[in-house]
Amino acid sequence: MQISALKHILCAQNVVSKTFLESIAERSCAELYEYLSRHHIISEPVLHKAISDHTGMKRVSLGEMVWDMSLMTQTRFQGCIQKGYLPLFENSTSLMVGVYNPYKGGLDSQASVEMSLMLRHEMEGLLCRGNNDIVDQIIEKAIRSGSSDIHGYGLKEGGMDICMRINGRVVHEKTLSYEEAQFFIQKIKLEAKIDSGVSVLPQDGQMRWCRQGDACELRVSTLPTISGEDIVLRVLDHEDPYVSFRDLGMKKEAIDACKKMLNHKSGLVLITGATGSGKTTTIYALLRYLQVQKSGVIVSIEDPVEKSLYGVRQSRVNQESGYTYAAGLKAVLRQDPDVIMLGEIRDEETARIAIQAAYTGHLVISTLHTHDVESSLMRLKSLGCDEFLTRYVLKGILSQRLEPIVCSCVEKNITNKCLNCHQTGVYKRELRQEFKVFK
Repeated sequence: MQISALKHILCAQNVVSKTFLESIAERSCAELYEYLSRHHIISEPVLHKAISDHTGMKRVSLGEMVWDMSLMTQTRFQGCIQKGYLPLFENSTSLMVGVYNPYKGGLDSQASVEMSLMLRHEMEGLLCRGNNDIVDQIIEKAIRSGSSDIHGYGLKEGGMDICMRINGRVVHEKTLSYEEAQFFIQKIKLEAKIDSGVSVLPQDGQMRWCRQGDACELRVSTLPTISGEDIVLRVLDHEDPYVSFRDLGMKKEAIDACKKMLNHKSGLVLITGATGSGKTTTIYALLRYLQVQKSGVIVSIEDPVEKSLYGVRQSRVNQESGYTYAAGLKAVLRQDPDVIMLGEIRDEETARIAIQAAYTGHLVISTLHTHDVESSLMRLKSLGCDEFLTRYVLKGILSQRLEPIVCSCVEKNITNKCLNCHQTGVYKRELRQEFKVFK
């Protein structure tokens, strides 16, 4: 059956105005369908009804029909749901499939194909039935072992290696079969509100996991590779986000230095360190101190917002829509803030606005990916910051790293049996900091 152009169908069915369609005229039918449904401009049931009424294409639901589930297990249909279709019936001459977007390609069959409309969530929900235990087991193990990240590496033969970063070391946990890997990826994508139909582009999202009294936030990142799709889950601390300086393991000298930096009404305070050195956790401790001291209106600009903080007006950066750190900082300055927390100084424009904000009466707290105090000053200079103005507004730099503490099992040569360090040889990591307070 020839499918009429989606724009023509929507106009004929009076679903949208011709003026609106002209404003997005450059999109193909497949792209237009995704745009309208993903942005909730037109719900998928309404789209399906319009297409069905105009073309006569059937609308089906798995709960109201009998279908051949064995087709999904055949090699030729591997990854079918990710491609946007589900095989339902097949005989010697024809194949019936369910599709949510009839304009999307990806179906390769020698038989005559009859398409029926099926809701996306119903199709993708098949990936999660009876396999939640795979996702739950992996995340629960990560929480129990104190992992900071869960890594899923796609394998050329179709499976996936699951590894966990424990105390800075990457440890292999298990290998998933092709079917298990697909269930794992699709379940995570659905929970993190990531487009499950896209595997050739990197995507980011965030999800909340909650089972049997345990709960945590997970930041999700996918990456296409030559071996398949990789996925990494950053396990955000599921405990109280407001930890004290002493809870972090900060020494008295560092605590006193932080309080001196924060007692200023305006200026720039920097927390620096490598990725995974705990900069965000330290910043949240600084915000808690400021909140207790009743330091006024506190606004944060983050990418992403890792934890919800009571009493802090948190805003998330959205690069795709043009809402960058620099754009967010400009907007926040019009919100009458006393304290501004900027997730990271990444570029010249952000650095310039941050210093200007600190100069005009705001206390600005931010991070840099540098390893010590001196390299932080060099980094600001390389970003084009005026050296005199930087020295004037800078109130302090706190540089930190997490030092691995070797487990006693290493000396006893029983690392592969040790449960205390999860066979990594590292029992824990301790906070090491250096600081400089500027007058």
